[in-house]
Amino acid sequence: MGDLPRILASVVAIAVLVVGFRLGLRAVDVESLPWPEGVTDERPSGAFRTVSVPAEPWFLLIGSSGIFHAFDPDQLSAPVRKQSRPGGYPWDVAYALAWNLRHTLPEDRRPVRILWGVNLASFVDRSAEGTFPCDGYARTSRPDGALDAVIEPCAPTRRALPRSVRWARRGLGLDPWYGRRRTTQDLVGAWLGTAVLGSARPPDPERYDRLGEANLRAAIERMRGWERLGVFEGQVSPAARRATQAVVDLAREAHVPLTFVRMPEHGRSRREYAPGVQEAFVAFLETHGEVVDLFDAIPNTGFLDQAHPNEEGREVASARLDALLRGWLER
Repeated sequence: MGDLPRILASVVAIAVLVVGFRLGLRAVDVESLPWPEGVTDERPSGAFRTVSVPAEPWFLLIGSSGIFHAFDPDQLSAPVRKQSRPGGYPWDVAYALAWNLRHTLPEDRRPVRILWGVNLASFVDRSAEGTFPCDGYARTSRPDGALDAVIEPCAPTRRALPRSVRWARRGLGLDPWYGRRRTTQDLVGAWLGTAVLGSARPPDPERYDRLGEANLRAAIERMRGWERLGVFEGQVSPAARRATQAVVDLAREAHVPLTFVRMPEHGRSRREYAPGVQEAFVAFLETHGEVVDLFDAIPNTGFLDQAHPNEEGREVASARLDALLRGWLER
């Protein structure tokens, strides 16, 4: 019995801390926070920083991690800034793009063009993969409530999270309900990490995160993962369709042209697609804008795995992109 008061006191103290934590988060209006002018750099390493944009004409590259492996800024005739998401979810791209164009970049500092690196794997329903947009990078992206009603990526996946995870998030006020993205809960992980660990040395925004030299077995395993997700038989998911339209609309509202770049894939991967699948994907993209096709631009020796170029592949892809950049600058 002597331990009961101490146990009750501990429970009460924890409850008070949780309530205070949640109330403190709700008291801050994210829209009023002064964010640095620039592009949010959220790379596959998970690091966050705001990268300044050049005074001269520049290009914004968005997409999944393949963006960092496919193009070498040292080989390009115009400066580029990159936003990359390891999961490649289109709604993540929409949120990051919305935040930068609406909140941090005045019209005279916006890019000449947005290049969105895409492949079908990032547009299919990936809930079977076991990771969800609400369980990772979408949760920590810059909040923009204007997109909630359009994209709604969390509605079908929230129930699929383990019950213990849902309870923990709700108890701390961290559950990523998109209706509450105007509070600071989406950024609390990054804020607490900085407060506890201090400011980590940020990655060089001009470089990419190098993958280790992948062996054949690893590449085949990744392909089998795509097969389990139905990528090779896949169709663009409804959520990806809504998010794609949102990205297109955001670029149009910002008066910045947007071009889709169909990213390179290894011949081993290209042979796996069912007849007509890739043609349908290209047709979907073309209904939303211009498409640059690099799907088969790199020889098989130029890949780390089925979708990430190595140094040889980067040279080929960068040369192709550089020719396009020069043409756009001359218009």
